Amino acid sequence: MQPTFSQIVPEFLLTLQSENKSAGTIRHHEYALGMLGRWLVEADQPKEVAAWSASTLREWIVWLQQRPNRYGGTLSAITVNTIVRSVRTFCNWMREEGHVTEDYFRRRNSVPKVPVVQKAALTPEEFSRLLEVVRRSARYRLRNEAILLFMVDTGVRARELCAMPFADVDLKQRTAKVFGKGSKERVVVYSATTAAAMLRYANTERFKGETFFTSEKFDGQLTYNGLAQIFQKLSKESGIYVHAHKLRHTSATWLAGSGANAFEIQKQLGHATLDISLRYVHLTEANLRDTIDRHSPVEQARNLGKRSQ
Repeated sequence: MQPTFSQIVPEFLLTLQSENKSAGTIRHHEYALGMLGRWLVEADQPKEVAAWSASTLREWIVWLQQRPNRYGGTLSAITVNTIVRSVRTFCNWMREEGHVTEDYFRRRNSVPKVPVVQKAALTPEEFSRLLEVVRRSARYRLRNEAILLFMVDTGVRARELCAMPFADVDLKQRTAKVFGKGSKERVVVYSATTAAAMLRYANTERFKGETFFTSEKFDGQLTYNGLAQIFQKLSKESGIYVHAHKLRHTSATWLAGSGANAFEIQKQLGHATLDISLRYVHLTEANLRDTIDRHSPVEQARNLGKRSQ
């Protein structure tokens, strides 16, 4: 008897759990496969996975691209791309497990492309404004200042910051150990200014707890939702939209603008591949002009010609 989609999905999710995938990753795959399961019912498609074909998945992708979103439009290209990539992972797993023999995503361009959009980073003036607002706050002034400085210096993710152990922060060496996606450990480095702000916070506002950044609630730990609320309040008071990922992108952008190369950015931000670091970084015309002024092959040849005369 051939296995059905509903029978195989729990096995796939259990495999992810056994591979120590994060809860967020598992939830994403569960959501994506739910979208596929909904279409299988609506379109009266075969429930047995071995009865599918590449055309089956293409029809589903078209259906997905036409799905309405909460704002009255359709799902964005980015959303469709992430859902389809999740289902491709599931289909590849089915082949490896022997549930199917056909490669449903055999075409190289079978996953819809995402338009390249330049992500917005904070300007130095906007960041200064955020610091001004935080420093005038009545509560958690030192903690929130340290959070802003640390996140822009290191580019850490929100969950990495919230879970960062107090014992793994070395303010003298200006290093901290964080655990990224897939429980991958890395060490980030920050400036003396940030270290001084973190020390002021640790000596005065910090509550007891295992993590470095704390809160009065939840046994002293600053939660992901708690951090999001900090940024929501800060956005409202400053008039500047800010969130954890925007600070992460700002960090990468500023590092690139100051001369850091993609390898250094990859190490600091913990990107899985160099391509991700390159996607985050965009050079401004001023950066590019400065690079050409310093390294232009034409100017170098011209200078060599002058010295040989």
